Amino acid sequence: MKQKVMKLWDRPMLRKRFIIETVFEQLRYISKIERFRHRSGGSFMVNLFTLLI
Repeated sequence: MKQKVMKLWDRPMLRKRFIIETVFEQLRYISKIERFRHRSGGSFMVNLFTLLI
């Protein structure tokens, strides 16, 4: 894959994205929340209910 020149705006945004993703990962680890991809509304409600319990 060829390397592309990064735009001036993209570099600081990439740093901020890394920080935000790191914080979210720590929050998920601390609160023991797993990330699910819901295929239906019922599945979403069941997973939400189990997380609340």
